[in-house]
Amino acid sequence: MSRVAIALAGRNFRKALLTTLALIGFHAALALPSLHPADQVNQSVLVEIIENIPDQTDWKFDPPSPSESYTENAFGFSSMPTRYSKKGVKVDRSMPFLFRASATVTLPPGECTMLLRARTGSRLFQDGRLLLTTKFPNLNADGHEEVPEVPLPLAPNIRYLQPGHFEVITNLVSDGQPHRYTLEAIFGSKGRRPELGELSVSVAFGEKPFQLLAPDPARIVALTDEG
Repeated sequence: MSRVAIALAGRNFRKALLTTLALIGFHAALALPSLHPADQVNQSVLVEIIENIPDQTDWKFDPPSPSESYTENAFGFSSMPTRYSKKGVKVDRSMPFLFRASATVTLPPGECTMLLRARTGSRLFQDGRLLLTTKFPNLNADGHEEVPEVPLPLAPNIRYLQPGHFEVITNLVSDGQPHRYTLEAIFGSKGRRPELGELSVSVAFGEKPFQLLAPDPARIVALTDEG
């Protein structure tokens, strides 16, 4: 076979191979599910960690893109997965960082009470509208301040508010339609330990006990010591 024939054969083979790969890639792309947070078919809470934010105790900044994400079952958080490097070595996250949790939740229609608990500055949105916010702790304290009063429990059998935590509530009327809830909190500000504490969003209807906000209506986690 001449060199010209070999070259033509090789060119035809490459062309056919590229065509086949393109078709495979095209069909594979069609089969990929959407990864947009709003398309969570598993009824889970999407948690995103946003690093490299300013070390300040306010919300006056534009957060960068998330550096990692994972899912939880409800809006109750006390720890995060350990982070590892590409070589399998445990590494720390940059401080401070923004913790963001979001999910689409359909609450039963009627009047309800929403409760936010956090040990740091946090805020809760419903469809982009601010519902609740907790203040940032006084990081300039020298340990000689007055001991704060013990808060009264909001409901019977509710889990006791942990020391160093804040809680805020609001009343709202649920329309029984799905809404997007987004919780944000900043951890590790001014050298403070980046511990979540007991970060949570709970809801209560009438005389019923508070339970963690969750996208799956069948998942009921009471805000109690047992829950």
